[in-house]
Formats: sequence, structure tokens, C-alpha cells
Amino acid sequence: MKISRYVGPAALLSVLFISGVPAFAQDAEQEKKAVLVKMAQEKAMAAQTAEIQNQIQAKAYTVIESKLAFETKLTKGAPYSAVAVSESVQMLGDGNRIRQTTTSTVYRDSAGRTRREVMKKDGTLQSIVISDPSTGINYTLDPQNRTAMKSEFGGMMKKVAVEQEEARRRIELENKLAAMKSSQDAALPMKKKQPAESLGRQMVEGVEAEGTRTTITIPAGQIGNDLPINIVSEQWHSPELQLLVMTKHSDPRTGETTYRLTNINRAEPDHSLFEVPPDYAVRTAPEEKRRAAEEMRLKLSKPEEQ
Repeated sequence: MKISRYVGPAALLSVLFISGVPAFAQDAEQEKKAVLVKMAQEKAMAAQTAEIQNQIQAKAYTVIESKLAFETKLTKGAPYSAVAVSESVQMLGDGNRIRQTTTSTVYRDSAGRTRREVMKKDGTLQSIVISDPSTGINYTLDPQNRTAMKSEFGGMMKKVAVEQEEARRRIELENKLAAMKSSQDAALPMKKKQPAESLGRQMVEGVEAEGTRTTITIPAGQIGNDLPINIVSEQWHSPELQLLVMTKHSDPRTGETTYRLTNINRAEPDHSLFEVPPDYAVRTAPEEKRRAAEEMRLKLSKPEEQ
């Protein structure tokens, strides 16, 4: 008696389907793992990029502080006057350059009061800021309209401090996220942390200054860059004047920015420079808002001219 070994199409499909289930499931599991690894890598990459941006932002706040400190830090017994020059140079791909320069004349008396005169590009006076750190009050003078806006700069410094604290917390958070990376993305390039480098001492415009340099390196491929990007910040601080006399910030993506005090004179400035001229109308921010609102109300109340 012969036993038929014929297997019908339906049975054959069933056998093939059943035998293929483990392989299919294994492939699906591997694909799922690959997707999860890729997501983890992208998340870690985003965290590292955000950390670098926060570091750059923190450096930017340091540059801002160096300028705000002139008007807000109370420094007695160190009078001087100087010309402050801020310059930014951006190099374009075709070799062209965009150069922006701002010039100010700065003063500080023995009592710690400061005065900054900002000049226009044509050399005429644009505005004047007189600050008294002992009282926390400053005046912004408008030479064209002969007005002086009175304000307190304590709130401005508080805002900067809050923004710095937020930047610091974001950096800490990104560092924690980076520390929690899985082993799959442990090989991703990290930002190279370099300690501040001492540049020693040198004379800057007749005063001795101490220099430091910090560098942030964005590894190749971190933000789509073919080669590493070095962002360098340099500061020169005068212990005698208790302020920064020169700063440099170089970023290949945006160019180079420098701030430098020139023509430093240690003589006591005239006391009248730190007082509002008697023919100036002194206003406050709330008064200015009310005046602007009243002008708008009067304008809206008038019928349209035909």
C-alpha cells in the first residue's frame, strides 16, 4: 500500500508561513532596535548641539557684562577717560568683508560716576549716558531734543543675571542628559572642553592688563561641519582700573568682534560731565509712556484730514 506524500497548496503555504514567523519577528525586532538607537543618537546629538549653543550664549553674556560693568560697577579712586572702540568684522565666502565700528568716549571720576558718549558714523554725538552706581540711577541724554531720561539700572542687571542663571541651568541639564546616553551613542563626538588659558600680562594703552583665553571646539560633523570649529574668546583685565580694557571674540561662522579702550587718560575728569545740563528736560519712563499715550489719544480724537 502506497502512502501519498502530496502536499496541497494550502498546506504548503501554511508550512511556509509558520516557518517564516520567527524570522519575520526577528527582523521586525532588529528594525525596532535600530530605530530606537537612531532616535537615541539624534536626541544625544541635539542635546550636544544645544549645550554648545548655550556655552556660546554664556560667552556672549560675558562680553555684555564687560560693557555694562562700566556703568554699573561702583569703583572709587580710579578716575580715567578713554575712547572705546567696538568693531565687528565678518568675512564673506567671496573674500569680501563687512566691517562695523562704533566709537564712544568714556569717563569715570573718583566717586565712581561714569559717562559714555556714543558717536554716530559721521562723528556727531548720538547719545550720552550718565550713571551713578552708588544710587543705581542713570540718565540717558538726547542732545538733539535736549531731554534726559531718568531710570534705574538695577532692574537691567537683574535681568542679565536671570538670563545667565537660565543659561547655566540649561547647560547643567544638557550635561545630565549627555551623561545618561546609552552605550550605542557613547561613541558620538563630544564638545572639547578646554580650561581657560592664561596669557600673562602686557601693557594695553599704557595700563597693565592680565589676559585669559577660552576656546570652545565644535567637533567635525556636530552641526554639519566638515572640519572642527574653534570659537575663541580673549579678555584683558586691568587690576588698576578694575575693568576690561580689551576683549576679542572670534567665531568662524559670524566673524570677529573686538572691544578696546584707547587713549586712556588717568586725570580726573571735570565734575560737570556727570551732571545733567540745566537746560535739559528730565523725564522718567512712566512719564514718557503717559506723554506718548496722550499724544496718541489726541491724534486719534482729531477728524481725518480730507
